[in-house]
Amino acid sequence: MFDQFPKNKIIFIDSNSEGKEVVSAISVEAFEAAINRSKTTSESMIPFVIRPSIASLVDFFSLMQSRKSCIMCSKYDLEYVTKMMEATNLAGLKEEALIGFFTSATTGKPTIVFHDISEFIARFKPGVRPLHSICFYKPDHIAFVDVLLSTIASGGSMVLQEHFNALKAFDDIQRFNISHLFASPSFLNLMFSDAADWTKLKSLKQICYGSELLPKTLLAKIKKNLPEVSLKNIYATTQALRPQINHDALDATFYKFGEEGLHYRIENDELYLRRPASLRYLIKNDQVLEAPDWIATGDMVIFNTHGFYKIVGRRSDLINVGGEKILPKHIEDILLELAEVKDVKVYGEPNAILGEIVCADIVSSAHSIPSVLKEKIRSFAVQKLKPEEMPIKINFVTEIRLSERLKR
Repeated sequence: MFDQFPKNKIIFIDSNSEGKEVVSAISVEAFEAAINRSKTTSESMIPFVIRPSIASLVDFFSLMQSRKSCIMCSKYDLEYVTKMMEATNLAGLKEEALIGFFTSATTGKPTIVFHDISEFIARFKPGVRPLHSICFYKPDHIAFVDVLLSTIASGGSMVLQEHFNALKAFDDIQRFNISHLFASPSFLNLMFSDAADWTKLKSLKQICYGSELLPKTLLAKIKKNLPEVSLKNIYATTQALRPQINHDALDATFYKFGEEGLHYRIENDELYLRRPASLRYLIKNDQVLEAPDWIATGDMVIFNTHGFYKIVGRRSDLINVGGEKILPKHIEDILLELAEVKDVKVYGEPNAILGEIVCADIVSSAHSIPSVLKEKIRSFAVQKLKPEEMPIKINFVTEIRLSERLKR
């Protein structure tokens, strides 16, 4: 598996029983030696919990090398994935070498997505320059596997924190001369707070984000403090495997995924992407389904005058206020323009008359007074939002809770 890859290393940052930092590293040669000693399971398909540790990655690569099928999942999802497998007839999958990923990204319902292992791995080619990366996606997430294999293929190095620490990330980026940062917008928002030490990020060349939309205020903050760092949106990794993005030369916030009708299509303002060659099957509602030719992403788009589009929110997140479909992301971007609003989450709440009303959870600055800020938010929103978009309920919270995958 590693024959065509240059030499590289993966660095692990953990803590011992006394809470002191422990740093270790492993090279491709050591990986290969450990894999050759490792005994893979004889089962034809297993749920596999991957962790940011040497032993866990050795087991993962051993499965890939031996073409044993597995389903990547977190320890939190293991019981659910096991039940899905037990309730599903997997007979049709047992003769193929597949890697599966547990996800709810495109439909809102738990799904297992299967790719052919050989075609999945074949996408990773040796790079021109070594990639020195730090990744803040959970190990069972396909984005983590993508970064891991891309780094190995480039002959670079990858830093993994056992416990994700947004503020400590600055020290690790400086210490290991990191060029590429991979994280969700929610984690980036934690990193780039008012306490951010931007001087420690001189080695960064690119910030790659995905799984959520990047708030306008966060984008502006990064561009202001890191003008030389490029930003790359990694989209639709689980099923579509990061399709090539073509940006509008006049407005880079608008883009296309390849050629219309061949790589993408739009139906009822929803984006559909062409199935990649490696995508084979889905498990949904306890049934094994062949992957469709077109993947419904669940993402809503708007077009500009040049025929390019951008994603403005998920269909499943739309708030129905008296028949009007409201995008939470649009309201969040408006409210974040206020300096006193540090973070916000907008969502719908059932209402007997309107169907739903707009609600907003607000993380405010330390010096703000809730009652005064609430009035300021409402006065500001009246000027910027339509009547149906106005937040009816405003709640002040200490933090916007993130999911186990570090997403909202």
